[in-house]
Amino acid sequence: MKTFSKFFFVIAVGALMASCISNKRIVYVQDYDQKKPHNYLADTVFSALQEDYKIEAGDVLYVKSDHPQLSQSLGRLDENFMNDTRIVQMLPILAGFTVAEDGTVDLPTIGTVPVGGLTIFDAHLAIDRAASRVFSEPAIKVFLLNYFVTVLGEVNRPGRYPVYNHKLNIFEAMGLANDATDFASREEVKIIRNRDGKNHLYSVDLTDQNLLDNPNFFLQPNDVLLVKPQKRKKYATRDVNNVFNAIGLLLSAITIYILIAD
Repeated sequence: MKTFSKFFFVIAVGALMASCISNKRIVYVQDYDQKKPHNYLADTVFSALQEDYKIEAGDVLYVKSDHPQLSQSLGRLDENFMNDTRIVQMLPILAGFTVAEDGTVDLPTIGTVPVGGLTIFDAHLAIDRAASRVFSEPAIKVFLLNYFVTVLGEVNRPGRYPVYNHKLNIFEAMGLANDATDFASREEVKIIRNRDGKNHLYSVDLTDQNLLDNPNFFLQPNDVLLVKPQKRKKYATRDVNNVFNAIGLLLSAITIYILIAD
């Protein structure tokens, strides 16, 4: 009977350990280079590297002007429609102007303006210069309407989120999805990015503080984040009942064997 008790104890401890997750696997931006503990505090400076997004064919630009006459010309939609952000998010093409295949955008009264390959800031300057040839002080504003980030996988609220901050970083995107779950593999988060007709796949480690120096720390419009689960999740959550059922059957078989042997 003592052997049976020891066996049961080992099985129970093993099942409990299988459901535990080390803090080292869920704490963000740790100092691996200096081999400091995950709760180590230090004032460290990193370069804020960011590649500005270049406008491509198919992008939808929202062009607005404070000039009364030009504003009326550009105002394709009434204010009530524009104030309903849900409609703008679902149908940005109705609220803005689509960049043609040749990289130009055709604007009422202003005419055709080349914006392909320009940043949003440079596109603003180009459209403002073109508008200035027709109106004095056009006060142009330009926004990218089709800027979304999709977060999928082991997060609390997966989905596709509209972004209005052109300097969105990966942690802010995780925040939109209400953070990763405790069973997420933060060491290998995938970023899918489509550029020039090609899909690029990047891997980043959210637990390593050197990510703050990585150009992929800042996301680009329409990036997709994929957060995969840790291998132990199937033992700790969804399949835990199956594990304990198997343990129960094994213990029952051992108990019957001991009774018969006695």
